[in-house]
Amino acid sequence: MNLGGSGTNGLKWMAILACNSLQHNNWASMVSKGIKPYNSNLHLLLGVDTEQTVNYRLLWNWSTYMNFGNSTNYSPMTIHDAWYQAARDAYKNIKYGSTIKYIVAGDNSCFNDKVATNATPTGTWHIDDPTQVFP
Repeated sequence: MNLGGSGTNGLKWMAILACNSLQHNNWASMVSKGIKPYNSNLHLLLGVDTEQTVNYRLLWNWSTYMNFGNSTNYSPMTIHDAWYQAARDAYKNIKYGSTIKYIVAGDNSCFNDKVATNATPTGTWHIDDPTQVFP
């Protein structure tokens, strides 16, 4: 893969909503071999570290939180924080038997990106520890 695009309309953030799409161990293996699924234009790569279940509210929550926030006050969240909060809120009232963990990898300078304001990637990447969103 060569995720990322230059220019105003280039791909800045990529979510892969699939089980084990960004499994921490696989990421560590790629890093140790010098393999990168992104180019110098991608800001954040968001995914799932474990199995997950489909939830129709997840992407709606994520979009809403990035653009408007998650309260009555207009306060858009960062792409990073909105990803985790959207999952927590989508999964909080479901019945599912397994722990669900989400994860974000990205350029260090872009972890505070918002839709309207974002940093230029510097080339130094980091991956969060898997974050439990359910239960």
